[in-house]
Amino acid sequence: MQRLIPLIAIMFLTACGSLIEVPVVEDKTPIMMPEDAQPSPIRFTRNKVSIPRGSEIGAISPRGFSCKKPWGYLPSRMVISNLEREEMKESFDATMESLGYDVTGRSTILFDEEDDILRTLYSVGANIQDIKIDLCNRGRSDEYLFSQAYGGEAYLDIEWTVYDQLHRKTVYKTKTQGYSNLKVSNEEGVGYLLDDAFAAAAHNLGADRGFYNLIVHGTLPPKAPKEEAARPVDAGDTLYLKRKPLSTTQLTKTMEESRKAAVIVRAGAGHGSGFFIDKNGHILTNQHVVGDAHKVRIETTGKSHVLLGTVLRRNKVQDIALIRLDEIPDDLDITELPIRTQWPKVGEDVYAIGAPLDARRLQDTVTKGIVSAHRKKYKIFGTYMNLIQADVSIHGGNSGGPLLDANGNIVGLSVAGHNGAFGDALPGLNYFVPIEEAFDKLDIRF
Repeated sequence: MQRLIPLIAIMFLTACGSLIEVPVVEDKTPIMMPEDAQPSPIRFTRNKVSIPRGSEIGAISPRGFSCKKPWGYLPSRMVISNLEREEMKESFDATMESLGYDVTGRSTILFDEEDDILRTLYSVGANIQDIKIDLCNRGRSDEYLFSQAYGGEAYLDIEWTVYDQLHRKTVYKTKTQGYSNLKVSNEEGVGYLLDDAFAAAAHNLGADRGFYNLIVHGTLPPKAPKEEAARPVDAGDTLYLKRKPLSTTQLTKTMEESRKAAVIVRAGAGHGSGFFIDKNGHILTNQHVVGDAHKVRIETTGKSHVLLGTVLRRNKVQDIALIRLDEIPDDLDITELPIRTQWPKVGEDVYAIGAPLDARRLQDTVTKGIVSAHRKKYKIFGTYMNLIQADVSIHGGNSGGPLLDANGNIVGLSVAGHNGAFGDALPGLNYFVPIEEAFDKLDIRF
């Protein structure tokens, strides 16, 4: 018996050691955001856990034991399930906003969330590559009640990826770590620990100099190709166009050239259409295509060029917006079509150009119809507008594309189609903003 006592003591002392070593990580000193800073809009889009289920990532001490004596390993599924919740996004959003970053798609925004998301320039994803968590269950247990109340500490190692929505590529990667310590036990202690550790890692991302320079100053990391600086934007100036003589040649004879005036406009995840109105890279489209975005992506005919554009001005009531290319490549031959400010007559042939539904496969689609009616002070989108009604077929993605007369003169731009009682599109019942109205509301003159 005397020989057995030392062995029991050794086993007891061994149990006092921790099964999991949780690294302690200090929060980085935040970078001060200047008052006049205009950080690019960012959005947290994905949280991935790259740890196999069954991995020994945590230790737990059950009720009735000292928390310094881990009883066994924590099931990984219990931890990973807590990292695959909406709360991770909320932790990221709140942390980044507290550091002065412009965060879109906040879960706390109840209205106009789609327009807010359209402003996004950079998407941020998190790949959790390591987890360490040490829990203590201080819940009660008696004859009638069993409760769980966890405290402890947690550590996360996260690789962050920043994706450029306009250029459609990853532009920055970095790793940060986060640590949390919950001393007061709680029934949802596991979730609180992981939320706080994730928020700490997000804080350290916001304090990362490379991330800050990219989002605030637009400075790409040294290994990434740098974009040329955009031209200064004078959004408040009247835009004067040189009037081009109206065409008298049938559009069917010049269709291939006329289609080159149309472009695809991308803001965030969605797309619409637009068209050049001069050789200086000014483009007209709908306001609902650009939303609240400051920068948009422009794809020319046949996707021969993918360019950046700045939204100069927008009119939400008339649903129109003016864009200008930041840079015009030397090999880009801009096609501008004549502008006909007089309304086309009822019964006239008209043609719509755009990228309905699928921008990859249906760019530069042409449809034909006739002008069905002139709708003056017609209530649509909750406001009164002057619209051209035509039976030209258009679908989602056509928005902002040009409406041409039979000679290839621009008379309007696509804005909306009419839906039936069950949400189905009604063919032949579509609306177009007269070009005269668009120019007037955007302060464009000849």
